[in-house]
Amino acid sequence: MKTIEKIRLFPVNLTWSPTLEDSKPKILITGIHDRENLPIPQWLSIFGAFLSSNPTDATFRIIMNKDNPVGLWINRPKELAQLDGIMQEWPHRETVGNHIHTVVQNLDTESSLNGFNYLALPKRSGMKKVLRTAAFFHDIGKIKDITDPKHPQHSADMAESYFKIMNFTPEEVWLCHFLIRHHDLIGKIVNRNDPTEINRLIDICHGFPTILQCLHTITIADISSIPELLNGVSYNIITDVNLAVKLAYEEIKRRNSKKMKRTVLIPDNIRLFPLSE
Repeated sequence: MKTIEKIRLFPVNLTWSPTLEDSKPKILITGIHDRENLPIPQWLSIFGAFLSSNPTDATFRIIMNKDNPVGLWINRPKELAQLDGIMQEWPHRETVGNHIHTVVQNLDTESSLNGFNYLALPKRSGMKKVLRTAAFFHDIGKIKDITDPKHPQHSADMAESYFKIMNFTPEEVWLCHFLIRHHDLIGKIVNRNDPTEINRLIDICHGFPTILQCLHTITIADISSIPELLNGVSYNIITDVNLAVKLAYEEIKRRNSKKMKRTVLIPDNIRLFPLSE
């Protein structure tokens, strides 16, 4: 693993000097805490500040690596760290916490957002922050019941209270809650034993290709973290996911070109995304 002695996230007095396109978080070090599970408000504040500095994917993975003694993962609050001990059922082989760690490490925000250069840089940075937050919180609702099919909704509702501490904008709150709430949707669509139809995906994206792309990014990180889904089914699930997203994207573009009325209303204050490319 890359040496990161200079990248420490738990100084006594921490000051951030944000930069949008820097590969290293700008942290002024004045002292280091001993390793500990921080109180959740303090941890969330540091996590939010780190994400707002717009780190590269490589730096994000280092800071969120469970083997990094000065990173964020090892110092998670007890409320979140206890997920490491919660076993799951097939197709998962990891505990909830370890699965979340694998998803976070698999997440690729840079490649997924390359096609949206028409978005202003702050908006692309905001989307990266939301994607990383959604990946981290997407399964926390399983702390109540690992078999609950509504765990995406419960995870989203639990995480929503954290977004204010992380200084999310209203647009970022909406998108992060949306991504967590629907992170299983594309997987259901490509599951040949599930009745969920692709029109559901098309409708909930409200005509925004960027919303679809964010959901695609979370789905790939999630599914690619579960070897049983990659190797234990008779079809290529990643290929099917990509095909479903392609079909949904083409239909969204068709509806936008015809200025068709959206079937699901989007809140008036959501202006993070353009209607089309």
